[in-house]
Amino acid sequence: FAKKIVAEELWANTPIYLGATAGMRLLPLENRTAIMQEVRRFFASSSCPFSFGVDHQARILSGDEEGVYGWIAVNFLKNSLTDAETSGVLDLGGASTQITFRPKQGQAILSNSYPMHVHGLHLPVYSHSFLNYGINTAKQHLHDIIITSAVGGVAESGCYNTGYNFTYKGVMIRGASNGTACETQMKQLFQKAQYCYTDTCSFNQVYQPPLYGRFVGISTFYSYIVTDLSLPENASISLIRSEAMGVCSLSYSQLLDKYPQSHALCYEFCIGTTYIETILGYAYGFNLAPEATITYQSDINGCEATWGLGMIINEIHQMNWKIIQSGSQDTCNGKVSFSYAIVTFCLVAVFAVIILLSLGYFGLRRMRSRRRSPSYTRAPTGEASN
Repeated sequence: FAKKIVAEELWANTPIYLGATAGMRLLPLENRTAIMQEVRRFFASSSCPFSFGVDHQARILSGDEEGVYGWIAVNFLKNSLTDAETSGVLDLGGASTQITFRPKQGQAILSNSYPMHVHGLHLPVYSHSFLNYGINTAKQHLHDIIITSAVGGVAESGCYNTGYNFTYKGVMIRGASNGTACETQMKQLFQKAQYCYTDTCSFNQVYQPPLYGRFVGISTFYSYIVTDLSLPENASISLIRSEAMGVCSLSYSQLLDKYPQSHALCYEFCIGTTYIETILGYAYGFNLAPEATITYQSDINGCEATWGLGMIINEIHQMNWKIIQSGSQDTCNGKVSFSYAIVTFCLVAVFAVIILLSLGYFGLRRMRSRRRSPSYTRAPTGEASN
Protein backbone atom coordinates (compact mmCIF):
# COMPACT_ATOMS: atom_id res chain seq x y z
CA PHE A 1 0.00 0.00 0.00
CA ALA A 2 2.70 2.49 0.97
CA LYS A 3 4.66 1.69 -2.18
CA LYS A 4 1.68 2.75 -4.28
CA ILE A 5 1.35 6.09 -2.49
CA VAL A 6 4.92 7.19 -1.86
CA ALA A 7 7.37 7.97 -4.64
CA GLU A 8 10.11 5.34 -4.77
CA GLU A 9 12.89 7.89 -4.31
CA LEU A 10 11.39 8.75 -0.89
CA TRP A 11 11.13 5.21 0.47
CA ALA A 12 14.51 5.11 2.19
CA ASN A 13 13.78 8.30 4.15
CA THR A 14 10.22 7.44 5.06
CA PRO A 15 9.78 5.97 8.58
CA ILE A 16 7.61 2.94 9.19
CA TYR A 17 5.89 2.25 12.52
CA LEU A 18 3.98 -0.65 13.99
CA GLY A 19 1.83 -0.60 17.11
CA ALA A 20 0.44 -3.85 18.53
CA THR A 21 -2.52 -3.70 20.90
CA ALA A 22 -4.56 -5.87 23.31
CA GLY A 23 -4.45 -9.09 21.30
CA MET A 24 -0.67 -9.06 21.62
CA ARG A 25 -0.77 -7.98 25.25
CA LEU A 26 -2.73 -11.13 26.05
CA LEU A 27 -0.16 -13.48 24.54
CA PRO A 28 2.45 -15.20 26.73
CA LEU A 29 5.70 -13.25 27.11
CA GLU A 30 7.68 -15.77 25.06
CA ASN A 31 5.26 -15.50 22.13
CA ARG A 32 5.11 -11.71 22.28
CA THR A 33 8.87 -11.45 22.30
CA ALA A 34 9.32 -13.85 19.37
CA ILE A 35 6.73 -12.07 17.23
CA MET A 36 8.15 -8.61 17.85
CA GLN A 37 11.69 -9.78 17.19
CA GLU A 38 10.60 -11.16 13.83
CA VAL A 39 8.71 -7.98 12.94
CA ARG A 40 11.72 -5.82 13.79
CA ARG A 41 14.05 -8.15 11.91
CA PHE A 42 11.91 -7.80 8.78
CA PHE A 43 11.62 -4.00 9.06
CA ALA A 44 15.40 -3.70 9.46
CA SER A 45 16.17 -6.03 6.55
CA SER A 46 16.65 -5.16 2.90
CA SER A 47 13.21 -6.64 2.22
CA CYS A 48 11.65 -3.52 3.75
CA PRO A 49 12.47 -0.40 1.71
CA PHE A 50 11.34 2.05 4.38
CA SER A 51 13.30 3.59 7.25
CA PHE A 52 13.47 1.59 10.47
CA GLY A 53 16.08 2.88 12.89
CA VAL A 54 15.10 1.90 16.45
CA ASP A 55 13.07 -0.83 18.12
CA HIS A 56 10.65 1.81 19.40
CA GLN A 57 9.23 2.03 15.88
CA ALA A 58 7.72 -1.46 16.28
CA ARG A 59 6.39 -2.09 19.76
CA ILE A 60 3.50 -3.34 21.85
CA LEU A 61 1.50 -0.39 23.13
CA SER A 62 0.36 -0.22 26.72
CA GLY A 63 -3.40 -0.08 27.14
CA ASP A 64 -3.29 3.43 28.58
CA GLU A 65 -1.12 4.54 25.66
CA GLU A 66 -3.67 3.12 23.23
CA GLY A 67 -6.39 5.11 24.98
CA VAL A 68 -4.35 8.32 24.80
CA TYR A 69 -3.76 7.86 21.07
CA GLY A 70 -7.50 7.51 20.50
CA TRP A 71 -8.02 10.71 22.48
CA ILE A 72 -5.41 12.55 20.38
CA ALA A 73 -7.03 11.35 17.14
CA VAL A 74 -10.56 12.41 18.06
CA ASN A 75 -9.55 15.84 19.34
CA PHE A 76 -7.18 16.44 16.42
CA LEU A 77 -9.98 15.75 13.96
CA LYS A 78 -12.31 18.00 15.94
CA ASN A 79 -9.69 20.78 15.93
CA SER A 80 -9.93 20.86 19.72
CA LEU A 81 -6.42 19.95 20.83
CA THR A 82 -5.84 23.58 21.80
CA ASP A 83 -9.32 24.21 23.18
CA ALA A 84 -10.22 24.59 26.82
CA GLU A 85 -12.88 21.92 26.27
CA THR A 86 -11.71 18.68 24.70
CA SER A 87 -13.71 15.49 24.16
CA GLY A 88 -13.16 12.37 26.21
CA VAL A 89 -12.87 9.11 24.28
CA LEU A 90 -14.35 5.67 24.91
CA ASP A 91 -12.83 2.87 22.84
CA LEU A 92 -13.96 -0.75 22.70
CA GLY A 93 -12.04 -3.45 20.87
CA GLY A 94 -11.97 -7.23 20.91
CA ALA A 95 -9.75 -7.70 23.96
CA SER A 96 -9.73 -4.38 25.83
CA THR A 97 -11.59 -1.16 26.42
CA GLN A 98 -10.20 2.32 27.17
CA ILE A 99 -11.50 5.50 28.76
CA THR A 100 -9.51 8.73 28.38
CA PHE A 101 -10.57 12.26 29.31
CA ARG A 102 -9.67 15.56 30.95
CA PRO A 103 -11.47 15.97 34.28
CA LYS A 104 -13.33 19.12 35.20
CA GLN A 105 -11.04 22.11 35.68
CA GLY A 106 -9.58 22.08 39.18
CA GLN A 107 -10.10 18.31 39.60
CA ALA A 108 -6.80 16.56 40.38
CA ILE A 109 -5.86 13.31 38.64
CA LEU A 110 -4.71 11.00 41.44
CA SER A 111 -3.66 8.06 39.26
CA ASN A 112 -3.34 7.06 35.60
CA SER A 113 -2.30 10.58 34.67
CA TYR A 114 -0.74 10.86 31.22
CA PRO A 115 1.25 14.06 30.50
CA MET A 116 0.11 15.42 27.15
CA HIS A 117 2.55 17.43 25.04
CA VAL A 118 1.18 17.45 21.53
CA HIS A 119 0.01 20.06 19.02
CA GLY A 120 0.49 22.92 21.44
CA LEU A 121 -1.35 21.19 24.27
CA HIS A 122 0.51 20.78 27.57
CA LEU A 123 -1.62 19.21 30.27
CA PRO A 124 -2.40 15.82 31.82
CA VAL A 125 -5.28 13.53 30.87
CA TYR A 126 -6.68 10.51 32.67
CA SER A 127 -6.40 7.24 30.75
CA HIS A 128 -7.09 3.67 31.80
CA SER A 129 -7.35 0.46 29.81
CA PHE A 130 -9.14 -2.67 31.00
CA LEU A 131 -7.53 -5.75 29.48
CA ASN A 132 -9.93 -8.68 28.99
CA TYR A 133 -12.92 -6.32 28.90
CA GLY A 134 -13.08 -6.06 25.12
CA ILE A 135 -16.27 -7.28 23.47
CA ASN A 136 -14.92 -10.74 22.62
CA THR A 137 -13.12 -11.51 25.88
CA ALA A 138 -16.09 -10.23 27.89
CA LYS A 139 -18.40 -12.64 26.07
CA GLN A 140 -16.06 -15.51 26.88
CA HIS A 141 -16.00 -14.57 30.57
CA LEU A 142 -19.79 -14.32 30.59
CA HIS A 143 -20.07 -17.75 28.98
CA ASP A 144 -17.86 -19.12 31.74
CA ILE A 145 -20.38 -17.73 34.24
CA ILE A 146 -23.34 -19.13 32.31
CA ILE A 147 -22.08 -22.71 32.14
CA THR A 148 -21.65 -22.89 35.93
CA SER A 149 -25.44 -23.29 36.11
CA ALA A 150 -25.54 -26.12 33.57
CA VAL A 151 -27.77 -29.10 34.31
CA GLY A 152 -27.30 -32.23 32.27
CA GLY A 153 -24.86 -30.46 29.98
CA VAL A 154 -27.31 -27.64 29.14
CA ALA A 155 -27.35 -24.04 30.42
CA GLU A 156 -29.87 -21.33 29.56
CA SER A 157 -28.93 -17.70 28.92
CA GLY A 158 -31.16 -14.69 28.48
CA CYS A 159 -28.30 -13.07 26.53
CA TYR A 160 -29.22 -15.16 23.48
CA ASN A 161 -32.53 -15.42 21.70
CA THR A 162 -34.82 -18.40 22.02
CA GLY A 163 -34.09 -20.78 19.16
CA TYR A 164 -30.39 -19.92 19.03
CA ASN A 165 -28.23 -22.60 20.67
CA PHE A 166 -24.51 -23.31 20.60
CA THR A 167 -21.91 -25.38 22.41
CA TYR A 168 -19.23 -23.79 24.57
CA LYS A 169 -16.61 -25.91 26.35
CA GLY A 170 -18.79 -28.99 25.97
CA VAL A 171 -21.92 -27.32 27.38
CA MET A 172 -24.98 -26.50 25.28
CA ILE A 173 -25.96 -22.85 25.86
CA ARG A 174 -29.61 -22.40 24.99
CA GLY A 175 -31.06 -18.97 24.24
CA ALA A 176 -33.84 -17.84 26.58
CA SER A 177 -34.65 -14.28 25.35
CA ASN A 178 -34.50 -12.49 28.70
CA GLY A 179 -32.86 -9.06 28.73
CA THR A 180 -33.26 -8.51 32.47
CA ALA A 181 -31.59 -11.82 33.29
CA CYS A 182 -28.84 -11.03 30.77
CA GLU A 183 -28.16 -7.67 32.40
CA THR A 184 -28.01 -9.28 35.84
CA GLN A 185 -25.46 -11.81 34.62
CA MET A 186 -23.50 -9.11 32.81
CA LYS A 187 -23.07 -7.06 35.98
CA GLN A 188 -21.20 -10.00 37.52
CA LEU A 189 -18.27 -9.14 35.24
CA PHE A 190 -17.72 -5.89 37.12
CA GLN A 191 -16.77 -5.64 40.77
CA LYS A 192 -18.60 -2.56 42.03
CA ALA A 193 -19.32 -3.45 45.65
CA GLN A 194 -15.70 -3.55 46.79
CA TYR A 195 -14.30 -0.63 48.71
CA CYS A 196 -12.83 2.19 46.62
CA TYR A 197 -9.53 3.33 48.08
CA THR A 198 -9.69 6.74 46.40
CA ASP A 199 -12.45 9.31 46.09
CA THR A 200 -14.13 7.70 43.10
CA CYS A 201 -13.72 4.44 41.16
CA SER A 202 -15.15 2.92 38.02
CA PHE A 203 -15.01 -0.84 38.69
CA ASN A 204 -12.59 -3.46 40.00
CA GLN A 205 -11.32 -0.84 42.50
CA VAL A 206 -9.80 1.24 39.68
CA TYR A 207 -9.58 4.97 40.38
CA GLN A 208 -11.47 7.23 37.97
CA PRO A 209 -12.02 11.00 38.29
CA PRO A 210 -15.65 12.16 38.21
CA LEU A 211 -16.96 11.95 34.65
CA TYR A 212 -17.29 15.31 33.01
CA GLY A 213 -17.84 16.87 29.59
CA ARG A 214 -18.33 15.50 26.10
CA PHE A 215 -17.29 11.94 25.26
CA VAL A 216 -17.02 10.20 21.89
CA GLY A 217 -17.55 6.45 21.65
CA ILE A 218 -15.56 4.91 18.80
CA SER A 219 -14.77 1.48 17.32
CA THR A 220 -17.19 -1.22 18.52
CA PHE A 221 -19.27 1.24 20.53
CA TYR A 222 -20.13 2.89 17.23
CA SER A 223 -20.54 -0.28 15.16
CA TYR A 224 -23.05 -1.85 17.55
CA ILE A 225 -25.07 1.24 18.41
CA VAL A 226 -25.19 3.10 15.10
CA THR A 227 -24.31 0.60 12.38
CA ASP A 228 -25.98 -2.58 13.69
CA LEU A 229 -28.95 -1.21 15.63
CA SER A 230 -29.45 2.01 13.61
CA LEU A 231 -29.70 4.14 16.75
CA PRO A 232 -28.81 7.86 16.55
CA GLU A 233 -25.24 8.95 17.25
CA ASN A 234 -26.40 10.78 20.37
CA ALA A 235 -28.40 7.84 21.73
CA SER A 236 -28.74 7.99 25.50
CA ILE A 237 -27.75 5.01 27.62
CA SER A 238 -31.41 4.60 28.60
CA LEU A 239 -32.32 4.35 24.90
CA ILE A 240 -29.55 1.81 24.32
CA ARG A 241 -30.78 -0.20 27.29
CA SER A 242 -34.35 -0.07 25.99
CA GLU A 243 -33.14 -1.30 22.60
CA ALA A 244 -31.16 -4.08 24.27
CA MET A 245 -34.23 -5.22 26.20
CA GLY A 246 -36.27 -5.19 23.02
CA VAL A 247 -33.71 -7.14 21.01
CA CYS A 248 -33.26 -9.65 23.81
CA SER A 249 -37.02 -10.25 24.05
CA LEU A 250 -37.27 -11.54 20.47
CA SER A 251 -37.03 -15.13 19.38
CA TYR A 252 -34.17 -15.92 17.04
CA SER A 253 -36.51 -16.18 14.05
CA GLN A 254 -38.03 -12.78 14.91
CA LEU A 255 -34.52 -11.34 15.21
CA LEU A 256 -33.66 -12.59 11.71
CA ASP A 257 -36.83 -11.00 10.36
CA LYS A 258 -36.08 -7.67 12.05
CA TYR A 259 -32.47 -7.48 10.82
CA PRO A 260 -32.47 -9.18 7.39
CA GLN A 261 -29.26 -7.39 6.42
CA SER A 262 -27.38 -8.76 9.45
CA HIS A 263 -28.15 -12.49 9.51
CA ALA A 264 -24.50 -13.39 10.06
CA LEU A 265 -24.12 -11.12 13.11
CA CYS A 266 -27.50 -10.55 14.72
CA TYR A 267 -27.16 -13.50 17.13
CA GLU A 268 -24.70 -11.20 18.98
CA PHE A 269 -26.99 -8.19 19.19
CA CYS A 270 -28.54 -9.04 22.56
CA ILE A 271 -25.34 -9.92 24.39
CA GLY A 272 -23.31 -7.19 22.69
CA THR A 273 -25.76 -4.35 23.26
CA THR A 274 -26.36 -5.41 26.85
CA TYR A 275 -22.64 -5.44 27.47
CA ILE A 276 -22.26 -1.95 26.02
CA GLU A 277 -25.08 -0.39 28.06
CA THR A 278 -23.82 -2.16 31.18
CA ILE A 279 -20.18 -1.11 30.90
CA LEU A 280 -21.12 2.48 30.06
CA GLY A 281 -23.94 3.05 32.48
CA TYR A 282 -23.12 0.70 35.36
CA ALA A 283 -19.37 0.01 35.24
CA TYR A 284 -18.00 3.40 34.13
CA GLY A 285 -20.86 5.16 35.89
CA PHE A 286 -22.38 7.33 33.17
CA ASN A 287 -25.85 6.61 34.60
CA LEU A 288 -24.82 8.72 37.59
CA ALA A 289 -22.89 11.42 35.70
CA PRO A 290 -25.20 14.33 34.86
CA GLU A 291 -22.28 16.47 33.62
CA ALA A 292 -21.18 13.94 30.98
CA THR A 293 -22.64 13.17 27.55
CA ILE A 294 -21.70 10.59 24.89
CA THR A 295 -21.97 10.60 21.10
CA TYR A 296 -20.91 7.67 18.94
CA GLN A 297 -18.83 8.35 15.86
CA SER A 298 -16.67 6.50 13.39
CA ASP A 299 -15.66 9.30 11.01
CA ILE A 300 -15.01 12.88 12.08
CA ASN A 301 -14.80 15.44 9.29
CA GLY A 302 -14.45 12.60 6.79
CA CYS A 303 -11.58 10.84 8.53
CA GLU A 304 -11.79 7.66 10.61
CA ALA A 305 -11.06 8.24 14.28
CA THR A 306 -8.67 5.52 15.42
CA TRP A 307 -5.75 5.20 17.83
CA GLY A 308 -3.51 4.72 14.77
CA LEU A 309 -3.96 8.33 13.70
CA GLY A 310 -3.20 9.47 17.23
CA MET A 311 -0.02 7.43 17.28
CA ILE A 312 1.06 9.05 14.03
CA ILE A 313 0.49 12.53 15.40
CA ASN A 314 2.37 11.72 18.60
CA GLU A 315 5.36 10.29 16.71
CA ILE A 316 5.41 13.34 14.43
CA HIS A 317 5.82 15.52 17.50
CA GLN A 318 8.79 13.46 18.65
CA MET A 319 10.61 14.39 15.45
CA ASN A 320 11.58 17.81 14.12
CA TRP A 321 8.26 18.04 12.33
CA LYS A 322 5.32 20.31 12.93
CA ILE A 323 1.66 20.05 12.11
CA ILE A 324 -0.04 22.80 10.15
CA GLN A 325 -3.78 22.51 10.55
CA SER A 326 -6.15 24.54 8.44
CA GLY A 327 -9.37 26.05 9.68
CA SER A 328 -11.39 23.99 7.23
CA GLN A 329 -10.93 20.79 9.28
CA ASP A 330 -10.93 18.92 5.97
CA THR A 331 -8.12 16.71 7.25
CA CYS A 332 -8.67 13.76 4.97
CA ASN A 333 -8.51 15.75 1.75
CA GLY A 334 -5.01 17.02 2.17
CA LYS A 335 -5.78 20.26 4.04
CA VAL A 336 -3.49 19.27 6.91
CA SER A 337 0.21 18.95 6.24
CA PHE A 338 3.35 17.90 8.04
CA SER A 339 6.51 19.92 7.47
CA TYR A 340 10.10 18.77 7.79
CA ALA A 341 12.60 21.55 7.06
CA ILE A 342 11.23 23.08 3.84
CA VAL A 343 9.58 19.91 2.59
CA THR A 344 5.82 19.53 3.09
CA PHE A 345 3.93 16.24 2.85
CA CYS A 346 0.15 16.04 2.94
CA LEU A 347 -1.44 14.06 5.75
CA VAL A 348 -2.77 11.46 3.37
CA ALA A 349 0.75 10.64 2.19
CA VAL A 350 2.21 10.46 5.68
CA PHE A 351 -0.71 8.37 6.90
CA ALA A 352 -0.11 5.92 4.08
CA VAL A 353 3.61 5.82 4.78
CA ILE A 354 3.60 5.21 8.52
CA ILE A 355 1.89 1.84 8.60
CA LEU A 356 0.28 0.83 11.88
CA LEU A 357 -0.61 -2.84 12.22
CA SER A 358 -2.65 -4.11 15.14
CA LEU A 359 -1.38 -7.65 15.78
CA GLY A 360 -3.02 -10.31 17.91
CA TYR A 361 -5.34 -13.23 17.77
CA PHE A 362 -8.39 -10.97 17.61
CA GLY A 363 -7.36 -9.65 14.20
CA LEU A 364 -8.67 -6.38 12.89
CA ARG A 365 -10.22 -3.85 15.27
CA ARG A 366 -13.16 -3.37 12.95
CA MET A 367 -15.80 -5.54 14.55
CA ARG A 368 -17.82 -5.76 11.37
CA SER A 369 -15.89 -8.94 10.56
CA ARG A 370 -16.28 -10.53 14.00
CA ARG A 371 -15.76 -14.29 14.10
CA ARG A 372 -16.65 -16.86 16.71
CA SER A 373 -14.01 -18.52 18.81
CA PRO A 374 -13.08 -22.05 17.66
CA SER A 375 -14.30 -23.30 21.06
CA TYR A 376 -17.88 -22.59 19.98
CA THR A 377 -20.14 -24.87 17.97
CA ARG A 378 -23.40 -23.38 16.78
CA ALA A 379 -26.53 -25.50 16.54
CA PRO A 380 -28.53 -25.24 13.31
CA THR A 381 -30.81 -22.20 13.13
CA GLY A 382 -33.93 -22.67 15.22
CA GLU A 383 -33.01 -26.19 16.28
CA ALA A 384 -33.67 -26.99 19.93
CA SER A 385 -31.21 -29.21 21.75
CA ASN A 386 -32.41 -31.90 24.10
